Amino acid sequence: QAAGLEPGPPTSPDVLADYIVALREGGKAAASLSVAVAAVGHQNRLAACLAPGEHPQVQEVLAGARRLAAAAGAGRGASDPLLPDDLRKMVARLKPGLGGIRDAALLSIGLAGGFRREELAKIQVSDLRFDADGVRVTLRRSKTDQEGRGHERRICRGEFLELCPIGNLQAWLAAANITAGPVFRPIVYGKVVLDRAMSPRRIDQIVREYTRAILKDDPTALGGRKYSAHSLRSGLCTAAALAGKPEYEIREHVDHRSAATTARYIRAAGRRVSKVTKGIGL
Repeated sequence: QAAGLEPGPPTSPDVLADYIVALREGGKAAASLSVAVAAVGHQNRLAACLAPGEHPQVQEVLAGARRLAAAAGAGRGASDPLLPDDLRKMVARLKPGLGGIRDAALLSIGLAGGFRREELAKIQVSDLRFDADGVRVTLRRSKTDQEGRGHERRICRGEFLELCPIGNLQAWLAAANITAGPVFRPIVYGKVVLDRAMSPRRIDQIVREYTRAILKDDPTALGGRKYSAHSLRSGLCTAAALAGKPEYEIREHVDHRSAATTARYIRAAGRRVSKVTKGIGL
């Protein structure tokens, strides 16, 4: 519309092709281009129109734009995984008071559950079921579950007191006197816990703040360079693979819709311990 074109539906292949080019010139990654084409196609199908993304002209432009995006490195540099040893370094930097107690719970539950930041923000006290060995967390809705079928994750007690997700979670709920509503909440003035849930963006900022502080003191301390809230989710998958957990168990725990997605983490874990170049005469 800003370019004076009619977006539809029906959306003409010419307009969609121009839109793809505009997105690529704006720096969008290859995956984002495909998502945009799929979204336009969905809206056209809802209007009982043909999906323009299937037109040969659009397919050719999309393929070319994706090649350019790959050559430019757009979308590269995915977040590195945060492993339990990395979490230990982060916990060692916790500030005293409610903020530190909350962050310990947020980081350890985030890693143990393999949660996305949006999922962490949505967890309610009513979604938790504690037992002698851990907690069951029910996710009412997620990125891959827009219909709300729900998914339950069981988190066991940890072996180390400072990293135990159950102990840290219970300590936070008790310290903040939270008995209902959102589990993870903002704190103002260092001591006032608000009634609303933390934003996913703030959760991402917390992970980045801790990792940046560690890397500032020692650039090799974490084994990676780029971290975000997604590092907790990828960290769980990587740590589980390194511990020899079966692929199907990892996939079920984090609710991956595709086995190929889980396989990427397992391959990444294998590269961490690879000894292919050892003993070959180098």
